[in-house]
Amino acid sequence: MGIVKGSDTYNNKKPRSQWKNRFIYTICGLFAGLVGGHNFYLGRKLAAITQLMMAIVWISLLAFAQTESLPEFFERFPMLAYILPGSSSGIVTLATIVFAIELIWVYAEIFTVKREPDGDAMDDEAGPVRILLIFAFIFSFIILPGILYGVTSCQDALESKNNRIADEMRAERHRRLIEQGRPIPTQQDIQQELESTID
Repeated sequence: MGIVKGSDTYNNKKPRSQWKNRFIYTICGLFAGLVGGHNFYLGRKLAAITQLMMAIVWISLLAFAQTESLPEFFERFPMLAYILPGSSSGIVTLATIVFAIELIWVYAEIFTVKREPDGDAMDDEAGPVRILLIFAFIFSFIILPGILYGVTSCQDALESKNNRIADEMRAERHRRLIEQGRPIPTQQDIQQELESTID
């Protein structure tokens, strides 16, 4: 008879000392999942190698996007121009897509994979701690950075809008001065006017 845990029964063929631990599997997935660490631990070599290759692809694309001689590179290897986007932003977008696909794959496995390749169930005695750790990791490394990035982007957009409005007001003021035949004040004139106002 299998070992009973709650409503589940482990009907494993191997002795308990040889079972893989789902908590360790989750740790490997959270911290080394993008290079297939959790699948290497579980013995799923094909999935592990595929994830490792995907990581090499998106990391290489990000490094390639930083090269300043993209046009010269595509002139030397014209066939790659049919595969890769022709701009740094396009290459970064492609790398982001590959990264996102792999990240979704890794997290889907962390949540759904419960058995080893031979069909034996993984030991999941630390299930509640495992689930808490997953959500803490997701919040700390995905949700929170996303919120901070969104706030920063909004601040940058607001600052850019304010600068654009200030430039438009300055241009309108210059236009009126030109129409009135008055000289346009230089930066030095504005600075002197401010200093005299303060004094």
